[in-house]
Amino acid sequence: MPRLDGFGLIEKLRQGNRHRDRPILVLTTESSEEKKARAREAGATGWIVKPFDPEKLVAAVFGIDIMAIREIRAWSPATRLPRVPHYVAGVVKLRGRVLPGIDLAARQ
Repeated sequence: MPRLDGFGLIEKLRQGNRHRDRPILVLTTESSEEKKARAREAGATGWIVKPFDPEKLVAAVFGIDIMAIREIRAWSPATRLPRVPHYVAGVVKLRGRVLPGIDLAARQ
């Protein structure tokens, strides 16, 4: 980026209300602890080094802090997905977010 590096972009996004709580994953070839720390300071929520493991990407993208959920008002059956790992039971919509159902016992 000509005028802004990735850290600057993250900082700029975090300044406004629109992207303040949006997860930001850094997908990069860099793996130094200093750069990871700098990204966290800027507001990144995750760091994935290329080449990456697709399962780790799915876990990072669809992960949700279960302790942040205060209430579940309704539950719908999981929608099955084609071509996903055997331990992904499907997806459900929760408060406007599409979340995967992961069978942790089957994942091992």
